[in-house]
Amino acid sequence: MKPNKIIKIQDALDLEWSKAQANRRFAVSGLMVFIVLVTVTSFIAFGTKSTPNPSPNLTPSRLAPATVVITDQGFVPATVAIKPGQAVVWTNASHSPHFLASDDPKPLTPTEPILNSQQNLAVNDVFSYVYDRAGSYGYHDKDSSLHGTIIVN
Repeated sequence: MKPNKIIKIQDALDLEWSKAQANRRFAVSGLMVFIVLVTVTSFIAFGTKSTPNPSPNLTPSRLAPATVVITDQGFVPATVAIKPGQAVVWTNASHSPHFLASDDPKPLTPTEPILNSQQNLAVNDVFSYVYDRAGSYGYHDKDSSLHGTIIVN
């Protein structure tokens, strides 16, 4: 009679296993329904508002930054023209560090920008600066003869 008991125990285990699988399927189905409801509710609540196309006359805060690459031969480009409020981003692509600074360390007025990278830019380092006021601003690398100009108009 032992074989019958073993079969009955195996049948009971199979039945319990089937119930557990059914419970898991039910839980996964419930979770999927919940995710769908949250997604649909979000779209209904927040809508799919479209953003208007930006005007061709971008405001300064939305202008893409001008880029200058620092090479072993100099700043590329050496002269950059930007709008007030626009950033300039320097990337050191040379084989040595560079320290950026304004040509005039003491500006004539307190509102004139003073460019100062605060430290050497190692190879592949990036530094950015925003020019808010119109004018022509010379800058250089403190450790070499590299010079450049930013024209803000």
